[in-house]
Amino acid sequence: MKNNGVRSDVLVSVVSPIQDAADWIETYLAAISALLASEYKDFEIVLVDNGSTDATVEVIERSQQSLRNIQLYSLARSIPHESAFVGGLE
Repeated sequence: MKNNGVRSDVLVSVVSPIQDAADWIETYLAAISALLASEYKDFEIVLVDNGSTDATVEVIERSQQSLRNIQLYSLARSIPHESAFVGGLE
């Protein structure tokens, strides 16, 4: 059901396994959040940090202060990409 062009009848989840993304993750989060907010009332962005060795986690934590619905799961070590994605789905 759309209200002012925004769907309110579904929850949309975007799951993104990431690793060493400090250089681009803030731009990605701003863009995907704006896109989702323009289409959906209820959404979440689930990030699975796959053992980053840069400042990825810190950048995401700063972004969480201004962008809604971002969940971060940080893995202590790198695992296969597919396993990180499945972990985000759970």
